[in-house]
Amino acid sequence: MPALLLAIVCLSGCSKSKVAPFVGSAVGAGAGGAVGGIGGAVVGSSVGYGAGVVYDWGTTETPTGHTNAEIAQIVAQQMGEHKSGLAEFMDDLKTMLMWLAVALGGYLLLPYFMTRKCTKSINEKLDRKI
Repeated sequence: MPALLLAIVCLSGCSKSKVAPFVGSAVGAGAGGAVGGIGGAVVGSSVGYGAGVVYDWGTTETPTGHTNAEIAQIVAQQMGEHKSGLAEFMDDLKTMLMWLAVALGGYLLLPYFMTRKCTKSINEKLDRKI
């Protein structure tokens, strides 16, 4: 049976990348079923399918002749220039937020100190009257 499946795949003209999810799913299900029963087969099938999709994604060529993985690498290189400006902005924003947090903390502590002062003066007035 596996030889028949292999012959069909080889003779049908399908690319390896298009068959990879199916083969990965089948191999994963077989290995998972042998090790962990039904639950292992389900997990193995999912992992195998995911591996096949990743293989397909990495080997599929776009109309420009580049694979998706190569395009992702090119985009990451081009975005490196923009990261420096973004990182600088994020550092400035972080500094500004830290100063605002300190100011807010001071503003929120102001009623505490005012209440202590008023309580002291009220206690002193009450002590004098007694």
